[in-house]
Amino acid sequence: MSQGYFFIALGKQYIDECVLLVDTIRKNNDSRPVSLLIHEEDAEYAKDKGYFDKLIEFKPDDELWKECKTSFEKYCLYPRLYLNEYLPYEENIIVDSDVLCQSNTERLWLYFSTQQYPIRMLGRKYDPSWHWGHITEVSNKYGKWIPHVHGGFFYIRKNDFLNTFFEYCKDVFYKYDDYGCIRGFRGGRVDEIIFAIAHSHLIGI
Repeated sequence: MSQGYFFIALGKQYIDECVLLVDTIRKNNDSRPVSLLIHEEDAEYAKDKGYFDKLIEFKPDDELWKECKTSFEKYCLYPRLYLNEYLPYEENIIVDSDVLCQSNTERLWLYFSTQQYPIRMLGRKYDPSWHWGHITEVSNKYGKWIPHVHGGFFYIRKNDFLNTFFEYCKDVFYKYDDYGCIRGFRGGRVDEIIFAIAHSHLIGI
C-alpha cells in the first residue's frame, strides 16, 4: 500500500512551515512522499519549493462551507471534515504544519498499519478536564462518554468505513450546539470534539 504524509497548508506561511517539517522527516531517514492541500493561488509558490509530491487545490463549495463563520472553521475545521475526499495515498499521516519530526517513523507506521480501524488520532479515554472542563456535561447530553481526542495527528487508511465516519462528523457539526459543545476558540466550533463524538459513536472509544 502507498504511504505518505498529507498536510493542510492553506496560506504561504503554512507552506513554509511544511518545508521545515519535511526537512525534519528527511533527517530521520523517512523518504515517504509529502502532499499538501493548498489554495489555488499558492500553487506556484508551493511547487517552487521542490519538496512536495502532490499539490491538491482546496475548493470548498457546499452548504456546510456556508455555515463556517470563523477563519478556524473555514480553514482548519472544514478541510478536516473532508479529509477522506482529499487523501492522496492509501495510508496517510496528517499532522499540524508546525510539528517537527524528532525520531525515526518506522515503528509509528507499522503500529498504525496493523490497527483494525482505518482512522486513528491521539488522546485519552477518560479526561474530565477536557473541552474546557465541560466534557462531562457534553457526554451527558450526548448520552455516552466522549474521549479526549487531539486534532494535531491523524492516521487515515483508505477504507469504505471512512465515508461513514466523516459523514457522521458532518452531522455532529450541525448538532454542535445541541450537544452542548463549547465554542471556545475565537467563538467558533472546534474539530476535536466533533471527532471525539464520532469516535465514541462509531468506534466505541
